[in-house]
Amino acid sequence: MGPIVTLLKQRFVFFGLIFVFLPCSMYILISSTDITGEKAAMKRLVKLQLRVEEFSKKYRAKEEEVEILSHHLSLLYDSGKLSAKTRTLLRKRTHRMRVPSTYHFQPHLLRASSLRPAFAISKDRYGVSMALGIPSVKRHVRNYLLTTLRNILNGMSESEKNDTVIIVFVAETRKKVLYSIINKIVEHFEKELNCGLVELVSPPASYYPEMSRLRLTLGDTEERVRWRTKQNLDFAFLMMYAQEKAKFYVHLEDDVIAVPHFVTTMKNVALERIKRKKPWFVLDFCQLGMIGKMFRAADLSWIVQFFFMFHNDQPADWLLQHLINIKSCSYDYTPEQCSKAEQKQWIRYTPSFFQHIGKNSSLKGKIQNLEVNDFGSSGWNANHSKLITV
Repeated sequence: MGPIVTLLKQRFVFFGLIFVFLPCSMYILISSTDITGEKAAMKRLVKLQLRVEEFSKKYRAKEEEVEILSHHLSLLYDSGKLSAKTRTLLRKRTHRMRVPSTYHFQPHLLRASSLRPAFAISKDRYGVSMALGIPSVKRHVRNYLLTTLRNILNGMSESEKNDTVIIVFVAETRKKVLYSIINKIVEHFEKELNCGLVELVSPPASYYPEMSRLRLTLGDTEERVRWRTKQNLDFAFLMMYAQEKAKFYVHLEDDVIAVPHFVTTMKNVALERIKRKKPWFVLDFCQLGMIGKMFRAADLSWIVQFFFMFHNDQPADWLLQHLINIKSCSYDYTPEQCSKAEQKQWIRYTPSFFQHIGKNSSLKGKIQNLEVNDFGSSGWNANHSKLITV
């Protein structure tokens, strides 16, 4: 009886273990599948949300085209060149209030060629995740553009290059100066231009208003007012050009260097915030000026319109701060409440992904020794898990 009882006990223990562990294993397996499925669903949800923003952006662009036609029609109506019968007909069919648009602040842009690039080298790369915008002009002492481009490209993986477009906006209308800059870029980055990774674009002279008629503001000299006003308009043109090309836009300058693989990390940070439904307007990866500021492409219209309205009043980074303040703060907020509200829209991260290397400004005679202290500390590379919100 002893061996039989022992055998029965062993079988009982064996089946008992199966009875306990099999359901547990199935539960773990099902839970794992549920988690994987949930992650995939969230990823699809984020992509769909970005698609909706993209379609909304295109719809607004079409509305803008209709507004342009309406504005031209109004100018024709006011010119007095139409017959009385035609004027009566138009008045009956178009009798409605007109919403102010960009053209009320920049009427010279109604000229057909004002918003078309005067020069472009492009392979029409669209639908990528990231557009990097680099505005550049002639500098009187030293040009840093080639160094900046080479540093950024050397720090990108092949997958990053395939999902990014780098737009170099050469903000020069003088042909001799323009072609000297373009020829240097073509000479050093022909491969990147041919595959569509790098694009070159420049504005027409008709894009700019009459610069001799600008108001002197902030106690600045006429030369400095022209310089920062033109810079605001340059940034606006670059953002308009980049808006249709990617889901996200990162504003850089032509005198910076970057940590390797910043593109992937910045994209992941943005997607993570979208997935968790955390609000943001600016993701800031450098504490200097406009460098390293990341936006949804769909939100660039806010900035462009704001720059157009106040292009003559303040520098671009100040205008961006004002825009965030308007979007975030109530008039009855205390300074502390306002600061907290702004921090939900303008998310600042450290360490910095970018370092400013330009000592000689594009403003003649201006020296700027501006650097961030936490760039590349201890050989640090772009890493999502090591980012800290300031």
